[in-house]
Amino acid sequence: MSKKLRIGELLVKAGILSRAQLEEALNAQLIYGGKLGTNLVEHGFVTEEFLTSFLSKQCNVPAVDTEKLNDIPQEVIDSIPRELAERHKVVPFRKDKRRLDLALIDPTNLKAIDEVAFKSGRMVRPHVAAEVAILRCLERYYQIPKPRRYIHIDLDHKEPARLDVSAGLALPVAPTHEIRGIDEQTQRSGGTIGDDIPIGLPDAFPDRPMTMLQVVCELQAAEKNREVIDVILRFGRPFFSHRSVLTLRADAFEVVASEGDRAYLERTKKLSVPIEEANVLHSIVTSRHYHLGTLPANPENFHILEQFGEQPSSVLLLLPLLSNQRVELILCASRSTQNFTLDHVRQFQMLMEKASLAHQILLLKTRLRLLPDDSH
Repeated sequence: MSKKLRIGELLVKAGILSRAQLEEALNAQLIYGGKLGTNLVEHGFVTEEFLTSFLSKQCNVPAVDTEKLNDIPQEVIDSIPRELAERHKVVPFRKDKRRLDLALIDPTNLKAIDEVAFKSGRMVRPHVAAEVAILRCLERYYQIPKPRRYIHIDLDHKEPARLDVSAGLALPVAPTHEIRGIDEQTQRSGGTIGDDIPIGLPDAFPDRPMTMLQVVCELQAAEKNREVIDVILRFGRPFFSHRSVLTLRADAFEVVASEGDRAYLERTKKLSVPIEEANVLHSIVTSRHYHLGTLPANPENFHILEQFGEQPSSVLLLLPLLSNQRVELILCASRSTQNFTLDHVRQFQMLMEKASLAHQILLLKTRLRLLPDDSH
């Protein structure tokens, strides 16, 4: 069991999945996160029960009976600390004087098994469990919140579910395309779910807020980096009157695209802002965190405000886009509208996370095109 588990390849080799289905699930995993098995279940390629049974047979490890996870005694939960359960995504569900039964997603995770054995003082018997079942138990018994993408997964849904994303959440959608659980924001903003209904904003309503579903669709269709930048600017349109995207150039950030009034567009055209130790851009590059509020009072930041036509009292949102832990782009937004609240900051962060993935995919495609052709 020391070899890393490659569930996708095993399913293809067994004839359960096609290579195209595996690639589709891997792409979804790249964008939405989570384990590959969860993405396979959400796409309807396998059921949760089949996947658990398949892993059990492949690894020669028993599958956990989900009913045994419904009422785990507190003394069993106390066998391992919360931090350890959260770090390895494991849940103890039965014990005796010498042994502890442990539910985990990857039965080849020997490090988790060894650490649990050391902490509990018992011999560990691993059992395979689905990722969603583990996360549900972590929330119930250790008060560890589920990641956002799992909040609306219906564990009692009997039919295979395929992945849909609305406001950044994964929702189960019946194979018959019956629309279930669409959030209020999607309904307000015109986003729809279904093969026969178009997804996107009507041109007549360019300032209507975008849902995360629309963001993902736009980013998936992007063929140039400029299209990714356009999505970032359009997402911020209902919340800020002035928006610019800056890209890293040596020791400065250069504005590559802006939206706002005519004076703002003239100011930001070909604008270059140096990265100086005392200014806010240097802070963002080193910390890789966003800034929301007025800028710290110093000459370097006052110069940035002057370049953008803002006052020292102006509130700015500066949000980085990371690629390989390096700040590549910064969204600079100012003059917030009445629509903007602090709750929208997380949506902007999700926007930049998804835009970062799209940016990296475009870079990889470019590199592939530049590789030499050795077929001749």
